[in-house]
Amino acid sequence: MLPTDLDSHFSDGNFIFQHDRSPIHESRIIKSWFKDEHPEIEVLDWPRRGADLNPIENVWGLLKRTIVLQGVQNKDQLWEATQVAYNKIMDENPNLAQNLIDSMKKRVDEVIIREGAWSHY
Repeated sequence: MLPTDLDSHFSDGNFIFQHDRSPIHESRIIKSWFKDEHPEIEVLDWPRRGADLNPIENVWGLLKRTIVLQGVQNKDQLWEATQVAYNKIMDENPNLAQNLIDSMKKRVDEVIIREGAWSHY
């Protein structure tokens, strides 16, 4: 996602960028890109090994489990399998996004109780 993409959603510049938990986002080249090319973008300090409170990870997990079952062999099959899996997940769970959002208080509470350890989510 490029800064121009973000501008279309946050034209006032009022946002904090959050990476997912991929280790590549901790690479020097990524950190340098933000620091040198886009210092105006605030990046959330998000620990790699901390509790995962990003609900999109649940969606990625569902997609991955569904796609693995399809025996994907190449990029085109992966793209098609991803679209099929996403549609299947959304058809079976039409309230998925809202349910994940609604679960955030419980997620945070559990992480606090567990002193920063992973929740069962």
